[in-house]
Amino acid sequence: MKSIYNFGHKLSFIYIISIVCPFLLVAIVSSLFFYRTYQHDTYELNSALLTSTANNVETYLKELNSLTTAPYAYEELMNYMIEMGKTDSEIDAYHKYKMEQQYIQSISKILYLNHDDILSIIYIPFTSKHVSSDSAVVLSKGISDAAPLEEAILANDAWQEAVMAKNGSSYFSYADDLTYDDSPLLSNNLFFSASRLLQDGISKKPVGIFRVDVYDVNLQKIFQNLDMGSGGNLVLLDEAGHIIYSAREVTDNILQKLKDKPERLNDDASYTAQYYELPSANWTLVSLSSEKDLNQISSTIILFFAVITVVFVIISLVSYRSSSRSMVRTINQILHVLENVEKGDLSTKVTVKGNDQLAIIGEAINRMVDRLEEHINREYVSVIRRKEMEYLALQSQINPHFLYNVMNSISIMNTMGEKVMVQETISNLTKLMRYSCIPEKDSSLSKECDFLEQYLQLQSIRFSDRLKYKINITEECQMCIIPKFLLQPLVENSIVHGMEPYDIQVMITVEAFFSNDMLHIKINDNGIGFHFDDTACRENVGLGNVRSRLLLFDPDSTFTIKSSEETGTEVTMVLHAKYK
Repeated sequence: MKSIYNFGHKLSFIYIISIVCPFLLVAIVSSLFFYRTYQHDTYELNSALLTSTANNVETYLKELNSLTTAPYAYEELMNYMIEMGKTDSEIDAYHKYKMEQQYIQSISKILYLNHDDILSIIYIPFTSKHVSSDSAVVLSKGISDAAPLEEAILANDAWQEAVMAKNGSSYFSYADDLTYDDSPLLSNNLFFSASRLLQDGISKKPVGIFRVDVYDVNLQKIFQNLDMGSGGNLVLLDEAGHIIYSAREVTDNILQKLKDKPERLNDDASYTAQYYELPSANWTLVSLSSEKDLNQISSTIILFFAVITVVFVIISLVSYRSSSRSMVRTINQILHVLENVEKGDLSTKVTVKGNDQLAIIGEAINRMVDRLEEHINREYVSVIRRKEMEYLALQSQINPHFLYNVMNSISIMNTMGEKVMVQETISNLTKLMRYSCIPEKDSSLSKECDFLEQYLQLQSIRFSDRLKYKINITEECQMCIIPKFLLQPLVENSIVHGMEPYDIQVMITVEAFFSNDMLHIKINDNGIGFHFDDTACRENVGLGNVRSRLLLFDPDSTFTIKSSEETGTEVTMVLHAKYK
């Protein structure tokens, strides 16, 4: 029944390979494609969002940058700033007062006519020795007069050095660390500053530092409506790596890693980072995309295709089972009929349904079985009779010359008065003839060897010392069943062809033993061998009969002959052991 199950397995294998596997492959490739597409689209969207936001911030910073160049546009501002660098002995008091009022008016215009988020404008004059003075001039909304500011700005030397290092270019700084409690600004809001080192247009000598402080409210508005996903973040860093803005809280670990600008970051979660440089302020805008959000979308896509795959497999499996069941059932019936025919049962028929190819095969097998049964019934009797005749011929195939020689030997021994040998010879001949007359097709190996020994004893009377023999069978082989008269033709062959025509002495050995669960029978002689070929074997009637009978008895048996003129002849038969 193994073949029956194998066919069902092959159908299942074909179903899996041709239907399930391609669909699974399509599902996997589609999932991967959509995942990659979504990942790419998300990256492009974040890039576009980052670029747009960076452009808005850059535009805003450029506007502030243009405010720091106001002293170059207003002559009264630059004149006042140059005069601020002179000592009191060099400036007329009235002239100084007048210039101060003009400065306040011009700065007030800048304060109120530009951005609403401007907090203050601070000017730090340089002395004649080109170093910053001890105080600064501050104008802010809510302060009508120019007020000195000695602590808020002047105490931060690092900031001033950074502005001077720009050598006339704008410098942006997030100024929350520059706001002090004793500052007249007293702002609760964070702010940042755009500063510039002013230089005399003629001498190119530094005049002072002009700084515009701005509330970060407009900067916050640029970011507040941006959607970075449930786990994403948008971070604005200054050139020192300090956070100016972040949509969500940034851990110190992430902040430290951002300085090296890696593409991927790992903290409590994993992020993909994109960077955009803001050249106006040397700031960096960073977009952090949460891989968790991406994996959630990926899981949704995979779940969708998994559900579709399961539904498809169930539907296709139901369709496959319904269509293949009848096919397998018909094939099982065909195989069952063939197995019964192999066993000799010709009564089983295939139940034919439908008109497909399997039904046509089933009908053909039924016709074949019917014809086979008819042919067997017609040929069986003639075959059995022929076999019986062959067996009878084997029973009577004792060589007439052998009988003649035995009778002649008995006559000579009687004449010589050797009555004991005459009686033994007649006894052996009687046993030989009695065994030959028993109507059995098969016999035990021990009986066959007894018959063989009686035959060799009779031959020894004629050939005397020229013929020696030895029969050696193991005890476990004695009850094995073999075809009757299987060994005698082989021994007779050794005598007739290997010894009788030549004046030599011959030793015939008969052995039987078990090896690898098989019965081995060997017949050796050291007579005159021959150049053996298979054609000669087929032409020898005795050998042909032995081989045919051996194959009829055991189809898996082997019959081999080895012969040479130097070593004699060896016949080996290997067959399965059978017992009654």
